[in-house]
Amino acid sequence: ATGSTRPPATGFAHLMGYSGEDLPTEQPFTVTRAAVAGRLPTASTCFNRLYLPEFDSEAQLLRMLRIALTENQGFSEAAVMA
Repeated sequence: ATGSTRPPATGFAHLMGYSGEDLPTEQPFTVTRAAVAGRLPTASTCFNRLYLPEFDSEAQLLRMLRIALTENQGFSEAAVMA
């Protein structure tokens, strides 16, 4: 859920992200409730934010997280440029 390949040496509190400005700024890791329940979790990696929808059970949460982490194609900037 971050754009970093590894956590900063000074800890997650010092993750860098982009807040709409040209230069990176400290952007803390945040878990936010997603607007629509039951969907797959999503992330805004530039902002170090994980969006978790509400689920009926912990088992459903774990299943949806597993799907989101393993059944993905990744993000291609080329698709945005086209």
